[in-house]
Amino acid sequence: MKFTDKYIQSLKPKDRMYQVREGHGFGVRILPSGLRIWIYTYTLDRRRHQMNLGHYPLTSLAEAREKYHEATVMVSKGENPQARPEGIGDAQLTDNTIDSLITQYKKFVVEQHYAAATVRETKRTLDKYVLPVWKNRNSQDIRRRDAIALIEPLAAVAPGQARGVMKITRAMFNYALEREIVDLNPFTRLSAAVPSVKSTSTSRVLSDVEIKTVWNILHSKDAPGTPETRRALLVVLVTAQRPGEVTGMP
Repeated sequence: MKFTDKYIQSLKPKDRMYQVREGHGFGVRILPSGLRIWIYTYTLDRRRHQMNLGHYPLTSLAEAREKYHEATVMVSKGENPQARPEGIGDAQLTDNTIDSLITQYKKFVVEQHYAAATVRETKRTLDKYVLPVWKNRNSQDIRRRDAIALIEPLAAVAPGQARGVMKITRAMFNYALEREIVDLNPFTRLSAAVPSVKSTSTSRVLSDVEIKTVWNILHSKDAPGTPETRRALLVVLVTAQRPGEVTGMP
């Protein structure tokens, strides 16, 4: 069967990763997260190898075929398409470490003009909880079991902090995924494996004293927020309507 874009898009994720082959070693791997990764499986020197050709749709079907054909030519000559190119030393190979990824992601967060508080918390979280554990690990080698080992002990004592670490680290791996630094995000749907990090909804109402306190703050000289925000909050207190309904008023 020859692959088409329509067919690739129709492939649905399952509980476990699976592969579909077009033939002659060219195929696609579908992860539980829904990610589709182009692969080339070949045998060289009596050993079986699998090569990552990029993930769909960032790497199109046509681009994956081109990479596949280039790799098959090398294999036919007895060359390994995944071998280290000449002139690349060990120092250059460290670019794919978690240390390097964290540095890149910090720069990305700043360049995207995230709020100052978000930038600070991102840097603090990665430096405190992720870097000491995985600093010299290759980003490609981090799997779900590693993510569980990182989050589960923290969730046992501080679920809220664990959720924050999971959220920031998941965003970093999404960044790496889009740039083809990694093949998968080990933090995708992690709460299914570590239920204690799931957010829990709670019901909270203000007491009479709290309502009076908020009312006085909103009328004070140094009240926080814009005049529009303060007026909206006052209407919420007076009418007990949902914030979304109040902000939608003409």
